[in-house]
Amino acid sequence: MVAIQPVDVKRLADEQFLVREPGSGTRVVTQRALAAHGLRLARTIRVGGTEAIKQAVAAGLGLGIVSRAAATDQLALGRIVVVDVRELEIRRTLAQIKLRDRPTTIAGRELETLLAAPLDVLGHAGGSADATGSAEPSPSLR
Repeated sequence: MVAIQPVDVKRLADEQFLVREPGSGTRVVTQRALAAHGLRLARTIRVGGTEAIKQAVAAGLGLGIVSRAAATDQLALGRIVVVDVRELEIRRTLAQIKLRDRPTTIAGRELETLLAAPLDVLGHAGGSADATGSAEPSPSLR
């Protein structure tokens, strides 16, 4: 799949996907984005979290969709790659919550600064902020 980028969104329907549990925010926004193209993932394996998805993708068990920020470590190591999918945009809104009437700690201020900065392709401050499919080709497409 990596060799023929960008990939047509319809091609995703036949791929094996590693997904979060039902109700997970990432899974919900992914399902909505695919449904907008008339697609539903038919071949899925449910795994326990983002780290599990990244490790399973790196092991060649299928494709996964996680935020670029979450994938930074595995992308930098070259264990996974980002697959460019034509006409598919997946965005997720995150909210910061904190206790009322409690002063913000230094770590809290650093987090606020980080969250306010847009992210580039590898999740570093400075580019555009979005959630994108981070994927390794499935074994049948290598």
